[in-house]
Amino acid sequence: MNSFPGLPTTLQRLDLSNSNIKAMANLKFISNLTVVNIPNNKIEDISPKHVPYSLEEFDISKNKIRRMPFLGAHSKLKKLKFLNLSGNKISFLQPGSLPESLLELDISNNAITIIMEETFGRLRNLRVLMAQGKHFFCNCDLYWFANTYLASPNVQIHGREALKCSFPLQKRGLLVENSNLTILYCSLGLQMGITAIVAAMFMTVITVLCWRFHGPWYIKMGWYWCMAKRKQYQKSPEDKLYDAFVSYSENDAPWTKEILLKNLEANNYRVCYHERDFLPGHPVLGNIFHCIENSHKVLFVLSPSFVNSCWCQYELYFAEHRVLNENQDSLIMIVLEDLPPNSVPQKFSKLRKLLKRKTYLKWSSEEHKQKLFWCQLNAVLKTTNEPMVLDETIELH
Repeated sequence: MNSFPGLPTTLQRLDLSNSNIKAMANLKFISNLTVVNIPNNKIEDISPKHVPYSLEEFDISKNKIRRMPFLGAHSKLKKLKFLNLSGNKISFLQPGSLPESLLELDISNNAITIIMEETFGRLRNLRVLMAQGKHFFCNCDLYWFANTYLASPNVQIHGREALKCSFPLQKRGLLVENSNLTILYCSLGLQMGITAIVAAMFMTVITVLCWRFHGPWYIKMGWYWCMAKRKQYQKSPEDKLYDAFVSYSENDAPWTKEILLKNLEANNYRVCYHERDFLPGHPVLGNIFHCIENSHKVLFVLSPSFVNSCWCQYELYFAEHRVLNENQDSLIMIVLEDLPPNSVPQKFSKLRKLLKRKTYLKWSSEEHKQKLFWCQLNAVLKTTNEPMVLDETIELH
């Protein structure tokens, strides 16, 4: 049916209830029509083009409508105040499908599962809503309706005791307003924000604890210990006079002799140092060369005074010569005091590169760190002089 023949154009009210109508005719030509009642028919679809602009009340309940027409998209349908869609088969109300002029809306007993803010948030004039049904999906898509709209003082919700969940299964039969949908559970942004804050606090606490209990120092020294243990060896078969030659500046002599040498010799290491072991009557440079060549390891006690010492520079030169020509990892660097940047003389260009890559042992004034220092030094002294692979050395500045 495309039209109702014989209807006067001045008609204001039209009631076609229980008329077995299967399609809604075009009522656009009845310009004064304000009320249309066509409930309990067999209408499956309604075209907004057939609805007159003058319409104020529209009852199309108990039909077979599955898809809601876009009545709100019609810019000239501004007088519609009462809309009854109950008893149909509508499953979803899309944004823009309802006119913003509505005062009362009945969508009860449909197949609607979600009531969206994008659809109902626009209905600022709505005062009465009837939405009874047992098909609601009580997930986060329903959060706005369950927690905001149902609590709004501006809208009367009729039949709220019949608003029940059908999904998920553990909430089936619960009232929508008792479905316990919380903003923490449903807001992804809030969850991410809280997670970021907790993670930041956790990292801050870990950082503070690491700093407070010298975590980075223990990590670096632990790594050095592991690397040293991997290269642990039985005594080398080559016949060396000394286990280690110690190079140090005069300013560092008290620490070297009173602490370093005493500890090494107490552990039965054969240590060579110039004040005791240089051969009398021989040139100093010859003694330096002889001691370095006949020592399994060469220990350098590094400090600002070390790099400014002329004799220490000679010892560095011969040690560099041995390392680079024999290709053997025999150097042990002990940092007694931090070295200023670029403090190693420029003429030792190859050794400067070596020092940037080589692992250091660092002395500490704290007693609990000194114990680990001695363990580290003992482990390094027991490593073989393996070939140097500069790109694989580990820097622990």
